[in-house]
Amino acid sequence: MTNRDRIVIGVLACVVAIAGFWFLALKPKRAELSAANTKIADAQTSLTAANDALSTATKARASFATDYATVARLGKAVPDDDDAASLVYQLEAAARFVTFNQNAGVAYTPIVASGPNALAAHYEANNRQMQAGYLVLMDYGSDYDYYVSDITRTWPVSGKFTPEQEKMYMCVLDASKAIIAAMKPGVTIKQLKDTAGEVYKKYGFEKEWNTWGGGQYIGHFVGMSVHDVNTAVPGHQGELALEAGNTFNVEPILEIPEKQIHIRLEDSVLVTPNGAENLTKDVPAELNEIYALIKQKGMNQ
Repeated sequence: MTNRDRIVIGVLACVVAIAGFWFLALKPKRAELSAANTKIADAQTSLTAANDALSTATKARASFATDYATVARLGKAVPDDDDAASLVYQLEAAARFVTFNQNAGVAYTPIVASGPNALAAHYEANNRQMQAGYLVLMDYGSDYDYYVSDITRTWPVSGKFTPEQEKMYMCVLDASKAIIAAMKPGVTIKQLKDTAGEVYKKYGFEKEWNTWGGGQYIGHFVGMSVHDVNTAVPGHQGELALEAGNTFNVEPILEIPEKQIHIRLEDSVLVTPNGAENLTKDVPAELNEIYALIKQKGMNQ
């Protein structure tokens, strides 16, 4: 073996030694990199699943918006002919038709209450004839591919609220807007309640705000269940902070039992990274929208 051969072998040995050193030294790093790549892949899969879920949930709420636009036109009485006035089960039937016609299901037993029946939070008989001067409340949700909606609207049977009813309605509507505007990751349920409470106080309904449903009720989580699970410690829900991806049903309520008035508005709101998106904003809620919709011809006309 010549000196040249010995030098070549020595160089190769050094190269192999260095390569072996780096292989051993970087093995843990390669394991970490592999684990990181796995986490990225899992995150991408989760994100895809989340986007699919959101798309499905949005479709569920979109089908529900169509239900309300159709049904609200039915929800009126004919003051001069009581026999011609709609019965609340006709509203339920119309909503079910629109829902089933879009290959969706019903998320829960519909609540369609008029007059004093609206005082029962989960009234389900749905058999009263609507009368002029009263309100009709419809709490109805569709179920699309296992995701549900849970939305409520209240409108006047006569086509227009009385001044007192309108004041109460605007209080609930403004409370709903204020809650949605305040929603973002990190905001607690208590902070949302405080926001709503200021609106009730402004309208002079602080007593009612602190009474119905145990007081200071603003809604619940929704998703694959109508009242979906959350991570709040029992008895300490007010401390629970919203997270991006949560869907919370904003549901302010105002009730004066002695006057047989119960007004409720309910929307499904998605918490986004920077705020919130009302998934059911297409369901009419503004006064001018409600009044215009009621004037349109319904399915039974």
